[in-house]
Amino acid sequence: LSSPLPLPISWHRAARKRIWGEGHAGRGAVLVRDIGLRLGLGEGEIDCLAFVVEHHLFLSHVAQRRDLEDEALIVRCAERIRDADRLAMLYLLTVADARATGPSVWTDWKAALVLELYLKIAHLLDQEEVDLTGMDRQQAARWMAHKVREALPADAALDPAELPVDYLVSFSPDEVVRHIGLRAGLEGRDLLFEATDVGDHWSLLVMTADRPGLLARICGALALHNLRILAARIFTWPDGTVVDALDVVSRVGASYADQDWRAVRNSLWQAANNRLGIDYRLHKKLRPWSGGEPPAGSRSPARVEIDNLGSAACTIIEVYATDRIGLLYEVTRTLADFGINILQARIGARGDQVVDVFYVQDGDGSKVEEPEFQEEIRRSLLHVATHETRAVGK
Repeated sequence: LSSPLPLPISWHRAARKRIWGEGHAGRGAVLVRDIGLRLGLGEGEIDCLAFVVEHHLFLSHVAQRRDLEDEALIVRCAERIRDADRLAMLYLLTVADARATGPSVWTDWKAALVLELYLKIAHLLDQEEVDLTGMDRQQAARWMAHKVREALPADAALDPAELPVDYLVSFSPDEVVRHIGLRAGLEGRDLLFEATDVGDHWSLLVMTADRPGLLARICGALALHNLRILAARIFTWPDGTVVDALDVVSRVGASYADQDWRAVRNSLWQAANNRLGIDYRLHKKLRPWSGGEPPAGSRSPARVEIDNLGSAACTIIEVYATDRIGLLYEVTRTLADFGINILQARIGARGDQVVDVFYVQDGDGSKVEEPEFQEEIRRSLLHVATHETRAVGK
């Protein structure tokens, strides 16, 4: 008999769900216990094997969707894994599983995030006692401010000790000094933009004066140039200067040299200063997705989750939806309409969906606690996530 024609990936996913249902990691942990017994493994070895199989997506999911500077998060990860050898096995299985899934699944960007998480958990597991007070973070910020102050000219107008702790621990002293120098050249409604090729993605720096809805406009302007945001670190200095560090990739496979960065900068300036009709321009891009679109019935349903336990200072909002150009713009614009401040964003993938994760605070700097308000936000974001139009092209 001749070999059967290869079936589409969507068929294999559907078949797997029919046979095993959802939750392949948990079911794999059950199966691997029987395999361990047949191999003659001891009880402890079988428990460890079942653990790494059941949690083989844990490191990848946390690395892509959570703030890796959050010490309490690292503590919770260490408490779940508990053992340095188990962590090493989990890390290796994470890499092997991702690389075996497909060439586009394991990128340098994702590898760096997972390695950073692994090293932070490993460092914590090596300590006999864990400090939950966050003093290490405060000490790191004070050290950073001291190093920056040493490098600044004596007449510098900005005291680095006044900069946000999250900002100080996110950059090197040299980068902070450079940002302060760049800030000195900004006036009025100017916008500074830099793009750097860092391998399989590009790093963007946007500095300008803060204004309502700024992040949504930045997302919209980048979408117009077919740039997909992977992660966003968003900081506002006491003087109102915004420093946004964005990791992006091209949606259309363009190289760094092919991208018209001058046009990108111009669009960002126009968007930030209310001189660009983002909705209108995105609408012009809306036409059927060129690569072919999965049938509506085969897509995973969109959903929105709001979590107040995962972060000490922020509410975490997760939006699961089929990806499309303009989705992130619409989500961030919706949050801006509610007066929600986004402190950090992580954009990841889960099967056939994109996962947009936001660390947010209400307009008064607190978590979003009111249940009715949470539900209104959830319903509004779900409406955006289930929008059926698609966009593509240059």
